[in-house]
Amino acid sequence: MGEANLSRYALIEEIGQGGMGTVYRATDTKLLREVAIKVLRPELVSMPGYVERFRREAYAAARLSEPHIVPVYEADDTDGQLFIVMPLIDGVDLNVVLARDGAMTPERAIHVVDQVGAALDAAHSSGLVHRDVKPPNILVTARDFAYLIDFGIANADYDTKLTATGTTVGTWGYMAPERFTTGVADERGDTYALACVLYQCLTGIQPFAGNGMPQQVHGHCYLAPPRPTSMVPTLPSAFDEVVTRGMAKDPDQRYQTCHELVEAARHALTAPEPAADVHGARRPPALPLTMPAALYNEQLHQAQTKSASPQGPPPGRPSELITPPHHRSRGSKIGLLAGAAAVVAGMIGATFALNARDHTTGTAAPGPKRAPASCHIVADPMADIAVRTDQEPRLRIPVPPGWHRSTRQDGQTVVLHRLAHCAGGQRR
Repeated sequence: MGEANLSRYALIEEIGQGGMGTVYRATDTKLLREVAIKVLRPELVSMPGYVERFRREAYAAARLSEPHIVPVYEADDTDGQLFIVMPLIDGVDLNVVLARDGAMTPERAIHVVDQVGAALDAAHSSGLVHRDVKPPNILVTARDFAYLIDFGIANADYDTKLTATGTTVGTWGYMAPERFTTGVADERGDTYALACVLYQCLTGIQPFAGNGMPQQVHGHCYLAPPRPTSMVPTLPSAFDEVVTRGMAKDPDQRYQTCHELVEAARHALTAPEPAADVHGARRPPALPLTMPAALYNEQLHQAQTKSASPQGPPPGRPSELITPPHHRSRGSKIGLLAGAAAVVAGMIGATFALNARDHTTGTAAPGPKRAPASCHIVADPMADIAVRTDQEPRLRIPVPPGWHRSTRQDGQTVVLHRLAHCAGGQRR
């Protein structure tokens, strides 16, 4: 862009865009230093009370003495343009880091989240709530020093009044359930969002990622928090509990400070794994029951009825490839687990094998033979099925309702050679 002036600042070039405005590299013509200026969207200026609230919160954030909060030099409006002036940070936002590097190691994820959590706790102790914690608002330098930006820009009124413009779509992926129901935006909502960021750092994907706002709202309001180990099986299983509590639907059940969340994540690195079952496989944590009780009871009854009748594999299909799960501590779910496993064994027994077999003709496909791998299936009333081979690393595959066919990575996963329909933890 050609050089333009905004108050005493000479805009040099555009360096970023977001839902709330455009960021420019600029020169402060009085202090002769380079700065970053975010020019906010024009419609914000017309919102009643927004400009005053924006100034008040921006300058409150500027008074914070926290190294991981980008200081605010100035917040003002000129000729109807609302802008905020900050230091020019030599770094990229966390979304760029994750797109470039993929999922982080647990140690690196905790390192980044720890810094953001320190910034949030400092703000909360001064009565400030960020309300828009998400990867685009976290800047990371080449040395993984993290900054939290945009204090004073996001607010509850903005979140709810500008949805028609599509400017807050990215925010839906990190908003606590109460933001969609009661509209409450307190520090526990920031902690929830930080737990979402932790999940994304660990897995490389956003929790409840969907094609739009309705899917994300549904996930945050009604679905159990996602388990990081479902995406990255090599993670310590204690991270599942950390994310589950951090993203609890009830704010009172969450970690009450970001420091508590970070310390729990740090402890998860060295927490002992749960006892192995008789197969030596780590037992997956049970999902909270979020389906209607009537539906759960109906599925349980159907599974128990099927498990009472002998079920075997179709003729010509070897049955030794499927080993039913052995759970002794899942209470009333045992019947469902056994029934679902029996259904699977009876219908697709021989198809879980590493020696490739054509799923249409049943004849062996050309190529070198591979030794079959024994496996067992753990079914869950939340339609979560885990498939583990007897090879390392073990792989958990969460299977939602619908038709599925697996893909294969040599030595890591079992091949499913036919489509199978999964519903409520059962295959049909």
